[in-house]
Amino acid sequence: MTRALDRELSRPVGRVVPDDLPQYSSAEEFERLLTEFGAAQLAELRGRRRYPDDLAAAITPPQGGGELVEDFKRDLLESYADRVRPELAELTVNLQPGSQVVAAPYDNSWQTGLGLPLSRLDGHMTLIGGDTFSGAGFSFFVQATARASVVVTPQGTYEHSFFDLQTHPNLQTRGGAGAIVFRNTVQDVKTEITLWNRVGMSPVSGETVRLGITDLVGLSGGPFPGSRLFPVVFDINPGDTCEVWIYLWNTCSGTTGTPFFCTQTGKVPMVTLNAGPPFVGPH
Repeated sequence: MTRALDRELSRPVGRVVPDDLPQYSSAEEFERLLTEFGAAQLAELRGRRRYPDDLAAAITPPQGGGELVEDFKRDLLESYADRVRPELAELTVNLQPGSQVVAAPYDNSWQTGLGLPLSRLDGHMTLIGGDTFSGAGFSFFVQATARASVVVTPQGTYEHSFFDLQTHPNLQTRGGAGAIVFRNTVQDVKTEITLWNRVGMSPVSGETVRLGITDLVGLSGGPFPGSRLFPVVFDINPGDTCEVWIYLWNTCSGTTGTPFFCTQTGKVPMVTLNAGPPFVGPH
């Protein structure tokens, strides 16, 4: 009877500590991929203008004190940095048989631009929108004792907000979220969505979105709904080490010296893993 119970409760996939697996870290490859992605996003926004400069200047009078505005934005970022600390979040998680929880602190962090560092400590990813590409995220490692399909579902909340105090026809802002799974440092699965894509801003055209992070859905390019980001599903074999990255990103153009403000936050204190028989055939 005891043996049957052990077999029933055994889990083929579990979290591993990166200290035992330094050769499997994919942090450098992840940063390279996101650097290329960010450069492409910036180049696209900066190479596209909606109105001629003279028309934009006629709509929005030249604004003085641009340096003061940028100083205020930097102070805003520092104020967010002061709030980086573990917080207890009220979450209702329905765990199924075979489910397990991966909780913060996580294993690796990534940040660039106006993204706050150390999101691995508590799963808080916070970004300020500026005239650059910004991002923040975290990762953790899993290994398997048997071949299985793994379903990764972050548990937490997401929020973004942006607004302008003047009319800026050429101002552009875009943001989203993504997940990448590396198998033995080689990219295996990548899912990425765009959550907003705005060209031109006025005092009444801002946006505020608050929802559960599992409900993130990308913008649709046609009549059908956009794709969901989570859950992330991948196959794993015995002996594989997979690193799972979850991240947020945004990029803006034409915001320097303007009263445009953008914040983006994801709070993921834990991630649930569900493992079962593989969905696809052998690799």
